[in-house]
Amino acid sequence: MLEEAVLRYYEYASGRKRIPFLAERTGISARGLGKGLKKGLRESTISRARRHSEENVRDQLRQCQFSEDEISAWISGHPGTLTAGMIYETEVQGLIEFPLTMALARRIDELGIALISARQSDDFAKAKTTLLDTDWLHSPHFSNNYDEASDACPELLRQAQSASVWSELEKPAAGAAANLLFSLLAQWDIEFQSLYLRQMQRRPVFSLLLPLADIERVQANPRGREPIRFPVSRLIDLLYAMHHRHRYCRWPDTRPGLKDLVPVCNESETNLVNWRDGTKHLSLKNFEQLRQAFFVPPKDSCPPPIMPLYVAAALFQVLLVKVDTAKRGKQIRLHNEEYLYWWNEHLQRMKQAGGVVSGDTPWPAWLSEP
Repeated sequence: MLEEAVLRYYEYASGRKRIPFLAERTGISARGLGKGLKKGLRESTISRARRHSEENVRDQLRQCQFSEDEISAWISGHPGTLTAGMIYETEVQGLIEFPLTMALARRIDELGIALISARQSDDFAKAKTTLLDTDWLHSPHFSNNYDEASDACPELLRQAQSASVWSELEKPAAGAAANLLFSLLAQWDIEFQSLYLRQMQRRPVFSLLLPLADIERVQANPRGREPIRFPVSRLIDLLYAMHHRHRYCRWPDTRPGLKDLVPVCNESETNLVNWRDGTKHLSLKNFEQLRQAFFVPPKDSCPPPIMPLYVAAALFQVLLVKVDTAKRGKQIRLHNEEYLYWWNEHLQRMKQAGGVVSGDTPWPAWLSEP
């Protein structure tokens, strides 16, 4: 269900297009993958790809000084599907794990696999039934926006119910996928804060990474300072704020400028500007370098397990931001209310189950400001 979103995340994180990226990970030729993604792969090909991928992972984990037992345990624990795999790869086994998020991700993957199977076999009736009769999909999953979330039968759900051909099922499926992504990230957000930021006041942390626009300022002065803040730019701001608090036991008073960032993260002004304005991808390798610079001075402890922040920011960047470097154009989609709806839904359910932990340390106000 979220296959496209997750693949776009991996493209962004690796700095490579999906076919070369998947070819390297699976050992299947780019040509073979191109055909397989359209028509499906043979079981024998899938088995070879799994073995090749496992050997790649073993080599990478050996380079990270994992023991053979640790490597085997990590591989055996991997869910083997895209969405759940993305979550799993951010966990630190025995230290920071996200069981509720993983459970939801597995459900989403199962739904996606069922829909893909129906599409490949051209079984429209099965696809429609799967989308409408999955017992954990409810009307809010088919809402187009926050205002429709409380409708008993929103427009996309009505479209799905009346669909008679594949093309009529596309918009409802896409709408459900968008809501499932926000729902998944919202669940992850709450679990992540309960584990790692439990001393902080409860708030939707990942919302600090959503694209942000100061509409009033751009209307008042269209030629003024950039009124848009991108997810990766906001991620760098958040990392700096966390670094500052870790080092000085207090938040910085204002958003960091280049003069604040350059000496801390050991990066050129050019890279920082390009990452922040979206003209250059902040790859996973780049993020790891920033994380090391921000949080690991000499002889300090290991960097904090904050990979979920990177994944959320990267997903928001690739799905909600469009940068045209040739025309110097920038577009963003604002979905704060939709994200907050799902965050509140999960928060209320977790509160009832007694699974929410938070403190009383306030967040700096400037993190929420354009």
